[in-house]
Amino acid sequence: MKYSIEEQIIHNDKKLVEFKKIQEITESEFNELNNHIEVINLYFHIEDYFLIIERNFKDLITFIDTEYKSLENSQLGTFMNPDFLKISRIEINRKIINYLSSSRTFIDYLSKILKKQKKGNVLKNFLTKIYDDNFSYRFYYKLRNYSQHIGLPLTWISVDVSDLKNRNLIFAYDISFLLSDYDSWSTVKIDLEKFGNNKLDAKYITIKCQENLEEIYKFSQNLLDVEIDKAIITIENLINEFKTNHQLVIVIEENKNTTRTIPIQIQKIQLLKNRK
Repeated sequence: MKYSIEEQIIHNDKKLVEFKKIQEITESEFNELNNHIEVINLYFHIEDYFLIIERNFKDLITFIDTEYKSLENSQLGTFMNPDFLKISRIEINRKIINYLSSSRTFIDYLSKILKKQKKGNVLKNFLTKIYDDNFSYRFYYKLRNYSQHIGLPLTWISVDVSDLKNRNLIFAYDISFLLSDYDSWSTVKIDLEKFGNNKLDAKYITIKCQENLEEIYKFSQNLLDVEIDKAIITIENLINEFKTNHQLVIVIEENKNTTRTIPIQIQKIQLLKNRK
């Protein structure tokens, strides 16, 4: 196995990519450099997962706020239309399930990847604290299991008649219904029983849960700060040493016929320097 740092030169006019060797490196040098590249990629992978949550969150809140937002007095009959109710029920649940799924995927990914970084216990303790301190996070964490194994999470849609001129749709969780056919709520059952026959507003609980997920996201990124700073210094020194305007890559020659490359992404370094 041979390792080298090379310039990746793209000739657009010739539709050709050329690799120009700058320096050979040892296996230990490769391992160190590759570890720095991996921690940088990890930082952005975590960001990608969270951005998926963020988009699903915005889709859900936007739907609640704007889709069928106001039923004027003359449109009250529309609310009684079974087709209208069915479409509303499908859309709100589709967006909730997307949000729940992406949130749980994010948590599972963090737990797995930070365990490899020897930070699994620190994350676990933080997640436990978030879970213990926040009903919103506990509820949505368990609601994901409910929606996966039992049924649609949101079944209660009503109309606000407090304003005689405008009739606004209300999307809420029916606590009694959720408790009736699911016995795996764990300690969340105690929380839910406190609501009695009341309903749980979907917008409010989603916003609170998103605040919890943002805390988790920022905490996970901060856990990588020391490793990220080391990676920035190492790669910047490498860039300054070779003084090139081209993409740097690590070329791994596995045998005479097989090579693979690992890009050294300078653009990511610049983004990371501005992260604080």
